[in-house]
Amino acid sequence: SVPPPSVVRRFRSSSVFPEMTDSSILTEALSASVSGFVAAGTLYPLEVVKTKAQAASSSDDDDAPSDGWSVARSVYYSGDGAGSLRPFYDGVGTSAVQSAVEKGLYFLWYSAFKAGYRRERKGDIGAAANLGERTGEEGRRRRRFCS
Repeated sequence: SVPPPSVVRRFRSSSVFPEMTDSSILTEALSASVSGFVAAGTLYPLEVVKTKAQAASSSDDDDAPSDGWSVARSVYYSGDGAGSLRPFYDGVGTSAVQSAVEKGLYFLWYSAFKAGYRRERKGDIGAAANLGERTGEEGRRRRRFCS
């Protein structure tokens, strides 16, 4: 959904994001949120198997399967015994939403700090900008040594 115009105006007039357009901020945050949601949904079955295997290996029950394939098989055939992928995805919605919010907020603040850093440094960011361009004989020696 598109944010209301009042939110966009607030981003535009905010001193936190002076050099970034509201569309680039929202694009980065939305991209991070979508990727967090997809990653959590994709990797959730592996998390289920890992957690159940760890729980089985730490329990006193010697009959409980503790290797990955045995745990995956027991999860697949849990419930009615016919076999289903549903047990692998029980609770995936909460995990995916949590990951989407986390990644979106992370990139929102990353964008804000990046813009503030660029404003203070009056230039680009990165190793070359932070170390400064060396001049003279010392710079030539260092460039020869590092390359």
